[in-house]
Amino acid sequence: MSVSAVVEPNTTTPAYNPVQWWVDSTNKNETGFRYVVDVYDSTPTKIAEYRVAPRIDDGYGVIDLSRLLSSQVTKTLDLTNTTSIDATDSYFKYSVEFGEEYNTSYAYTGFANSSGYVQLTGFSSHPFVVGDQINITEGTPTNPLLDGLHTVTAIAATTLTIDVLYADLVAPSSTAGDVIYADNRKSLTRSMLIKSNYYVFNGAISWIDFRSYQDTTFLMGNTGARFLTNIPDNFYVRESQDIYLNLMPQTASTRYLYFENSNGDTFYKDITAGASTEWVTQTSCGPNNLGSLTLVSGSAPLVQSDTEWYDVTFTDNAYAAQGETLRFYIDRSCSIEDFEILFMDRLGSYASFAFTLKANETGTIKKTNYKENNEGSASGTDWTYDTTARGSRVLDVTVEKMLTLNSNWMTREMNEYFEEMLTSGETYLKVDGTYQACIVEETSFETARQKRHELIRKTVKVKLANNDSLNW
Repeated sequence: MSVSAVVEPNTTTPAYNPVQWWVDSTNKNETGFRYVVDVYDSTPTKIAEYRVAPRIDDGYGVIDLSRLLSSQVTKTLDLTNTTSIDATDSYFKYSVEFGEEYNTSYAYTGFANSSGYVQLTGFSSHPFVVGDQINITEGTPTNPLLDGLHTVTAIAATTLTIDVLYADLVAPSSTAGDVIYADNRKSLTRSMLIKSNYYVFNGAISWIDFRSYQDTTFLMGNTGARFLTNIPDNFYVRESQDIYLNLMPQTASTRYLYFENSNGDTFYKDITAGASTEWVTQTSCGPNNLGSLTLVSGSAPLVQSDTEWYDVTFTDNAYAAQGETLRFYIDRSCSIEDFEILFMDRLGSYASFAFTLKANETGTIKKTNYKENNEGSASGTDWTYDTTARGSRVLDVTVEKMLTLNSNWMTREMNEYFEEMLTSGETYLKVDGTYQACIVEETSFETARQKRHELIRKTVKVKLANNDSLNW
């Protein structure tokens, strides 16, 4: 008996896409058959157990673990970090073990007399103990008293005795048969197929692209391997913007994030994975959060007064490229406002958009009132009341502020990436250099795809996620 894998996910899979496992068993036609699936974390501690019925047409066991595994990842964001860190909350290591269970019958070959009671003989082995309720089926029915439900009264390695008098049998040695548990209890075998060292990360690939997904796309060291982000090449940023890129370094050997600017200066930041334990690393590489860079050639800093752009590349310790290169252009256009929105994109990295044109702030006030009786007071024999007495009182006050922000001109590629900010559930508004949790209120968007739309401007409405307290 064996369980084998038919379909399995890539070693590293985005947690919010299907994580499909298909398995097959040589016992799939047994009565009451179910595949048993145990999922473990890296400890290893079991985090889930499933029973999967075989598929009707081919008997395969099919299970999608995305719902379970996506609940094990969240996000990694340290706004004070300017180096590289283990993005521990952005990925999850797991293993999965497949077994099976089914109704098992145990064959006997004959009868014997055991102190006046029927003893079934000839078992190769059996799991029954005294007191078990069993169901007997004769191979050739000749003894109505034997077929059906009985209680085990004595056992040995290859025999068991039941609650039927031997003298009552019609033909004590005429036939063999099978024995099962009366409650259809199943025989369970776990860990027949073990799959270890698999990962998911907090990403989601588009429906059309996931059909051809291979994790080598993101495993650094492969030609053109991508950062874990959809940020487009030639992305425009202001000097005050932050960017946190996630990547899969795949090695504990020395690796760098290599920087080169339009002035010809080169730098690096060490992003060596810690003792091969970091599956996803987060590195700060925005103009505002570059941190300390090691100068390779030229002069520091990376972003100077006349710098037009800088490139970011994952390299080995000899500065040979081990992945893609992203270029960031420095936007030095005049600004009216100084707002930025930092957001988690669909592959788990954090990027930001600047909103430098005129902004507008509005507020809404919601008050809940209730009526109360004005009891007044006595003035001599007359009833009177104070002019400040309330007949209506405020029970609750809520103030919400809404900001309408306007971006500068952006490219078509940036406009397509802008959709990820609008749909992100993790957004932060930078106001006067300080981030505050916010909610982007837009419920619709338009993506300009025509080539004539080379420059696009966007307007968004943003509400802070926390309201100011009131002393009412």
